[in-house]
Amino acid sequence: SGEEMTKLVEAFASYNLSLEYEAELLLKHDTFIQPVVFHGIWKEFGRTHQYSQADGVVLGGDLAYKLSAIIGADLELISPVHTNTFWEDIPRYTTVNVANIVYSNVPEVDGFHAWGQIHAIWEIIREQRINRLRFFDLHKNNLEKIKGALEAIIPGRFSLKTWEEQNQTLLWSLNLESKVMLLLFCGMSFLVAISISSGFMIFFDKVKSDLLSFWLLGSSTNSILTAAKSLIHVISFISVLLGMILGIIVLYLLESYGHYLMPDIFIERGIPVDLTLSAVLTSFFIPYSIAFVFSRLSLSFFKERGSIQTKLLKTLRTAND
Repeated sequence: SGEEMTKLVEAFASYNLSLEYEAELLLKHDTFIQPVVFHGIWKEFGRTHQYSQADGVVLGGDLAYKLSAIIGADLELISPVHTNTFWEDIPRYTTVNVANIVYSNVPEVDGFHAWGQIHAIWEIIREQRINRLRFFDLHKNNLEKIKGALEAIIPGRFSLKTWEEQNQTLLWSLNLESKVMLLLFCGMSFLVAISISSGFMIFFDKVKSDLLSFWLLGSSTNSILTAAKSLIHVISFISVLLGMILGIIVLYLLESYGHYLMPDIFIERGIPVDLTLSAVLTSFFIPYSIAFVFSRLSLSFFKERGSIQTKLLKTLRTAND
């Protein structure tokens, strides 16, 4: 009712929302008829909706193609479930004008959705009603507050659904993608760890003669191991830092010059780039931690195969022989 609509507007005046009447109708242009999900937007309370100020209807690109309609064409908006009292078998309709044609590159939207002012649908149903309140940029902490306000105004006659609840299939796909990426990351980390350990084992085996020279000159075993650990830190730090700098340069080039790398069939044709301080720190400390841990393990394996003094003595005997 009008009183309830006024209360809803007053209750949610501070929110970023759009008041709509959504209905499944028919659109007719010449001899072409197509089903459409029509979004009637209340102009005064559709501030967040980019189509709320249109003087006519805004069609999805595929829908306009099916109707052979262009901007400025006259369409008939027909409601099969609403009929006149005298002519009960004739559905009600109104004439609207095509204000714009949009392409979202989402087939489900471009092929079946249209937007216009709510007065067009009110003219068909012969009453002023709304059946959709769309909240934009809404924090989850406000859901209970909104639910309480709706319960006070229209008790038992509403259903509050979040974007996540309406797109559970998409969320499942995104979660599956995240798990697969995590699995690939774990496999990549395992391969990197093996490469690091093998590389340092080969490196320490190659520098046994150099370690021997330090020991013969009077350096203690602990000082030699400390120097080896310091070398590990320096190599790991420089390698990770160079890789991070190269990655930042590649991301900058992708953001600046790689807008359309994917084919037209994809919704997101460009590779999204989100370069933040937390992402940079994460990209540095995770590989550095992996390099540090497994390089220290390789040094530990080198020590466990025998004491460093024994290794050096064997190297010395081999050199004398």
